[in-house]
Order: sequence, then C-alpha cells, then structure tokens
Amino acid sequence: MENSVIQIVLALVAVLGGAGAWQFYSKKLELKYQSKSDDKSDQNLFRDQILQELDRVKQELADANQKVIELTGELGTLRERVKNLESENDRLLRNK
Repeated sequence: MENSVIQIVLALVAVLGGAGAWQFYSKKLELKYQSKSDDKSDQNLFRDQILQELDRVKQELADANQKVIELTGELGTLRERVKNLESENDRLLRNK
C-alpha cells in the first residue's frame, strides 16, 4: 500500500512537473521567437531609414548637377561677354 501511494505521488509530481516544464519551454521559445521578430523589425526599420536617406541624397545630387550645368552655361556666356567687352575697350582705346 505504501509503495503504491509513493508511486501515485511520484506520478503526480512527474505529470505536474512535465506540464510545468512544457509551459516553461513553450514560453521560452515564444519569447525567443518574439525577440528575433523584434530584431528583424528593427533591422527593417533601420534599412528603410537608410533607403529614405539615400533617396534624399540622390535627389540633392541630381539638383546640384542641374545647378552646375546651369552655372556652366552662364559662365560661358559671361566669358563671351567679357571677351567682347575687352575687345570693344581695346578698340575704343586705340581710337582715342
């Protein structure tokens, strides 16, 4: 009789301990999965921010290139005007 009571108690402890261990490991795996999911979410957020910054920099570069092209054209025009004015100035000085 004493032997069977010990066996019943041990069986109950094993069942309850097994269920508790199962819950513990299940929760541990769930938290590990959640942590990995959070890390991946953070990485995606960081990647998206970098891509947005890259797009902004590309747009600024395109704008700067356009401005350089405009200024190069204006510089050519101004050089030509200076050349013409210098020629006119030399002509006027010779005719004095």
